[in-house]
Order: sequence, then C-alpha cells, then structure tokens
Amino acid sequence: MVGTGVNGKYAIVTDSTADLTKELRQEYGIDYVQMNITCDGKELPASLDWDVYSAKELYDWLRNGKRIKTTQVPYTSFYKCFEKYLSSGKDVLYIACSSALSGSVNLAVNVGQELREKYPNNKVVVVDSLISCMGQGILVLQAAENRKNDMDIDKNARWIYENRLKSNQIVRYNLAYGKNDKQHVMNYIV
Repeated sequence: MVGTGVNGKYAIVTDSTADLTKELRQEYGIDYVQMNITCDGKELPASLDWDVYSAKELYDWLRNGKRIKTTQVPYTSFYKCFEKYLSSGKDVLYIACSSALSGSVNLAVNVGQELREKYPNNKVVVVDSLISCMGQGILVLQAAENRKNDMDIDKNARWIYENRLKSNQIVRYNLAYGKNDKQHVMNYIV
C-alpha cells in the first residue's frame, strides 16, 4: 500500500493501535503491522479489521474477568512488512504507537537498521507518535496527506515529530443515559 505522492516513493506504515479502518487505510494508502493480544495464555492478532474476533467478544472477555494483555509488534511482522517495500525500491515511514506504551518503536528501529545492510539505497524512518488510538491515527492520515502533496519522507517525519504533541483525543461520556451509553470520541490536531 504505497501512496501516489512523490511517485509513490515511500510507504506509510503504522500499527494496530492507530484505529484506522480498512476503508481509510485503503483510501490513504496506509499499511499496518499487527500487534497481538494474549487471552487465557492464547495469543491472538490485534487486527484492525476485527477478523479473528469481534470488538463485542473482546469486551465480553473483559467484562467476564479475563485478563487481556497486549504485545509489541513481533520482529518477523516488522521484517516482512518493511522488506516488502524496501525490496521494491520504496522507503518506509513507520509511525509508531507511543514508546511509553509499547516497545514496538525500538524494535522497528532495530529492524530498520538490520534491513539497511541488505537495502543500502533505501531507508526505514521511525517516528514515535507519543500517542495511540485515533490520536495516532490522525497523525498517520495527515502524513498520508503530506505524502500526497509531494512532501518527501524526511520532511514528513519532521512534520510528525513537530506536531505529535498537538494531536489530541477526547473521550466524552453522555451520563444522561447511564453506564450503557456509548462513548463519543473526538480527535483533532490543534
């Protein structure tokens, strides 16, 4: 999934925490690497498409007292994803879940350095978003817009770095209807 900006010179990749739907990822030419969850000792993919289990199932597990843990993106997932683009002559811009929440950003840097030896004419640029969920997602969407407008990978990474503390997520509960009311999430960049 490489966008059209700069002749499709680089891919934009994020991870499971960005909360981007399949439709948004396709529209903006964004790829992602999956994290995993563990539930009762069983490891399952944290798919943004909810194709292994549904969101309702996940929250039912939590309501029933099951302990759910998340993992960082596995090494092989980074390697395969990054190599897919590097081997076709594309650079990779990976916009990671906050390093305060996951070790994925550090692992991505290591995998990118390892692949640099194999693909010396291409690069993997890793940016710690310092956020997760849709706050991270809107940074990724803006990066895709920047790429579409022919911003090169280094300027785009710098833009994300300079604006990542301006990406906000607000969750508001409507208490008028009690605890079962749905939450409303608003995201924006200031």
